[in-house]
Amino acid sequence: MSTEPEYTVKEAAARLGWASTTLRDHCSARTVPHHRLHLVKGIYFTDDDLAQIQDQKSRRPGLTPQTGPQPLSDQQYPSGEDAEIDAALSALPRPTRGASGH
Repeated sequence: MSTEPEYTVKEAAARLGWASTTLRDHCSARTVPHHRLHLVKGIYFTDDDLAQIQDQKSRRPGLTPQTGPQPLSDQQYPSGEDAEIDAALSALPRPTRGASGH
């Protein structure tokens, strides 16, 4: 097991200056490095993960804490392949929360 500190989604989001839901959306879209203890719950981050996310934010204009992952134009990609992947991901249906009366 790693001796590096591990951060929950809430702790990592606070360190990044993001909302927890934004960071969780990035994890679901697999646009940021993270680790999972279980299939759905148990997402955690190491210091290296947070450093990589900070580096991605500075290199990729579509990765912003205010808007979440955004597809970039074809002019911003060296090839159209990444744009096709982003378009396919954005076309996937978003999970909705059931109305449970809460």
